[in-house]
Amino acid sequence: MNLHSDSIAKISAALVKVQATLKPAPKDANNPYFKSKYADLNSVWDACRDALTGNGIAVVQTARVDDGNPRLVTMLVHSSGEYISGEWPLRPSKENDPQALGSAITYMRRYSLAAMVGVVSDDDDGNAASGRTETQQGKQRQSKAPAKQQAKTTRTTKGDDLPLSAQAASRLMQSLTELGIPADEHLAFASDVTGREIAALSELTRAEAKRVHKIANGEEAA
Repeated sequence: MNLHSDSIAKISAALVKVQATLKPAPKDANNPYFKSKYADLNSVWDACRDALTGNGIAVVQTARVDDGNPRLVTMLVHSSGEYISGEWPLRPSKENDPQALGSAITYMRRYSLAAMVGVVSDDDDGNAASGRTETQQGKQRQSKAPAKQQAKTTRTTKGDDLPLSAQAASRLMQSLTELGIPADEHLAFASDVTGREIAALSELTRAEAKRVHKIANGEEAA
């Protein structure tokens, strides 16, 4: 599939006008686990819908399967017939589960729409930045620890940097649901905990998955 039409002159000019009028998407959805707010799909749409339609651009988002792998296609279509599109892989946290697939689609629709149009949220990536900072500080503290202590840490965490298996990701999904976290919020929750964008629970390392579960279960503070 071609990512854009032969000519993108008109749609490019229209996107310049769109981005000149865009405002940050308000964070009007609640994240009860971190007592914070985030910009959901509706908020991102509200931030760009008028600017897009006012400049002759429609958004089409569809899912397709490529060699057995689901993918989300987001296309910006101009009234001239020109278009620009992008594809993102969908990695449901549980195979053959319509609810897990629906959650992955909703999550990726939000991120792909924001990325292609240029929508940001107030204090965009604030949680992720904080998470990275805490991780970096943790590494710095570890580097200053005595050699024996570092060796002990290495032994006790052996294998924790390995990715989750499909079965482990499925068990984590079930546990999060049982702990009261809706399936369509699993990925956002994991992203907030790890400080990086998580498109599928199988992307978590074993250590990250343990922390996600502990925070969800109230065993550890966020």
